[in-house]
Amino acid sequence: MQKSIIYLFVLILLGNMNVGACPVSVSGIVLDAITKEPLLYANIEIQGKSRGTVSNSEGRFILDTEELTPDDTVVFSYVGYETIKVRLEGLMKSGEVLMPQASGLLKEIQIIAQKLSVEEILKKVKDNFNKNHRASFDKKHLFFHSYERTPFNKDNQLVLKKSDFVGLDKAIFNELFKKIPSEVVEYEDIIVNLYGNGTSYKLIPEKAISLEDGSQKSLLKEFEDKLDAFFSDIEKSRENEDIYYKIRTGILSKKIDNEGTDEPTWTTNKNDTLNYTVNTNLVKSEIIYLLKEYTLAESKNWEFINSIRKYNYRMDDITIVDEEPVYKIHFIPQKHGLFEGTMYISTSSFAVLKLDFAFAKGKKSENFKLLGVGHSMNFKEAHIIFQKGKTAYFPKFISVKQNEFASIDRSFSITKKEKRFFIDKELSEMKLDVELSFNSESKWELLAMDAEDIDESTYNRIIQPSTMKFKKEFAYNSEMWKNRTILVPSSELKKYQNK
Repeated sequence: MQKSIIYLFVLILLGNMNVGACPVSVSGIVLDAITKEPLLYANIEIQGKSRGTVSNSEGRFILDTEELTPDDTVVFSYVGYETIKVRLEGLMKSGEVLMPQASGLLKEIQIIAQKLSVEEILKKVKDNFNKNHRASFDKKHLFFHSYERTPFNKDNQLVLKKSDFVGLDKAIFNELFKKIPSEVVEYEDIIVNLYGNGTSYKLIPEKAISLEDGSQKSLLKEFEDKLDAFFSDIEKSRENEDIYYKIRTGILSKKIDNEGTDEPTWTTNKNDTLNYTVNTNLVKSEIIYLLKEYTLAESKNWEFINSIRKYNYRMDDITIVDEEPVYKIHFIPQKHGLFEGTMYISTSSFAVLKLDFAFAKGKKSENFKLLGVGHSMNFKEAHIIFQKGKTAYFPKFISVKQNEFASIDRSFSITKKEKRFFIDKELSEMKLDVELSFNSESKWELLAMDAEDIDESTYNRIIQPSTMKFKKEFAYNSEMWKNRTILVPSSELKKYQNK
């Protein structure tokens, strides 16, 4: 009887604690109010706070509601549409958000700003960039998605002609090469905190998932088992400062010394089949690459702002972004330009608010072939959204797609050597003939779910771990990111995940 009273008391207490609370996340879709077409990459934020998300390429979104109340306001904004404000309580009842076009609203907006040419506007963008997008110490809570698909050409050849390395003989190597799948897919989702000031960064991992192709699970195990002795020998040699490796191809050679090397970029533990470990700097470098190459005015990808002689421009009527009048400028390349697309620039501050661009038809870059090595960037597409914070604009969302070609047709030798006083001793050698070509498709998405300013002393106290752990998943599971703000996976991606 006493236990029953205690249980009843606990239930009442828990019930009272949940009064006025929100579910841990809310999901929905953003649509055109008339056509019901999904609005991709719509900006979504919590009013008065630097946190939120964007809709995915199909208009769908999910928003973590931790620390929010039903009275909080969720703001939806999209280029050329009226900004919609919805109480969180209403959004929980219906996740469908209908956005009307802003044509009627635009007629009421009085543009007092001086009429400027495109060239004058772009000059003001560059002159005001550091002020508008000022880099200061901050902390960004990021969701990072990385996807790469590389079909394996059936004509590719990688022949091991000789090997006396431990655990790597010709028969094992050539047998494993024949089992390489017709395509290799890498899929990673990561939540991290990035601390930095535009030049220096530290990354603190929170959760990382690698989605593996379930059909390749047994093949991965076979590779790990048959090459275990080989990789174990390499790891053991790292502990000996007198051991080093030398790679040679033709007249070129490079010595790889153990001294001063970082942690290995990728390691596994045969006793832990559910996780693997990655050098944190490797993940950080991918994120910093996106920030530097796609959100800075001096980036080579912003040549439509930096090299205006390479482009032709057309300016539309003033449109609106988040209730702010903006210039909408289209651009197409002349002979030496690469991109076509549209930029959206504030009429008051000349800050860049949004960019959509891609390689124009027939354009490619980084195209070369020399000494048996070839490379070209065949396609590039990007969507960038900036959001105004307390002190400046910051990149809220980056989406990048690339298609690049790489090839190599050379012979290599790799030797393991031990340092001696006069002549170094050769311990092992392998010789390979390599004839490989790849067309890789890559996609990266970076979402700033939250951002806050910090001071330099706070930054200095942050200690970045040397490694971070990835959990392997062999099938898509909606519970992987339960109760989190993330970018909702597209239907196309889910089809792959369910393969």
